[in-house]
Amino acid sequence: MSPRDFSYLLERTNRETLEIAVLPNGRVQVKAPTSASDEEVERRVLRRKPWIMRQLAFFQDFEPRPSPRHYAAGETHLYLGKRYRLRLLAGESSVNIEDGYLVVRTRDTSPAVVAKVVEGWQRKCAKNIFPTVVDKAWARFEYRIDRKPKLCVKTLTRRWGSLSPNGILTLNLALIQAPLPCIEYVACHELCHIEHQDHGPKFYAKLEQVLPSWKDQKKRLERSIQF
Repeated sequence: MSPRDFSYLLERTNRETLEIAVLPNGRVQVKAPTSASDEEVERRVLRRKPWIMRQLAFFQDFEPRPSPRHYAAGETHLYLGKRYRLRLLAGESSVNIEDGYLVVRTRDTSPAVVAKVVEGWQRKCAKNIFPTVVDKAWARFEYRIDRKPKLCVKTLTRRWGSLSPNGILTLNLALIQAPLPCIEYVACHELCHIEHQDHGPKFYAKLEQVLPSWKDQKKRLERSIQF
């Protein structure tokens, strides 16, 4: 028997067929009939290995890769898909976009302090902008209003977004660097998980239906943010 390159969570239920799903968190979940032996389950999982590996690879591509930021004057920073040079000035703590520069005013211009000030500004911008983007994405679906998830903005290290089973849509703060259509793509991607937990054909059919340009926006997102 060929070795596996992944682990999976096995759940036995009173069912007749075996179901394999790759969940948004990258976990492989297998639901098998109580009558199926461990050897039979393993055999059938290995038979689906190429498909499982493709789904896991998709998640890996979807995850942002961290890059070091030095928060020094002249460094390039992204905001909504546009690049701005970092300019540091002494003064009361504030961040503004002025003539192609991201102007950070602070009494202490050490990298740690500047990073904290910039992140605070990004978070404020994200909390103002992301709800509008999510509303636009939500309007593409025909979901009942009571299924609309609550939006949460977090600094994520392993993915652009997620949708929890209890209805929390989390978007990565780093998306504030991306163009608005790319943020909408991530929101649509996650909202598709309301109906389809894995990335099977039905998931992609739904994504294609609500956002025909999703492939272009995905590529644009990956090109625009260089981690």
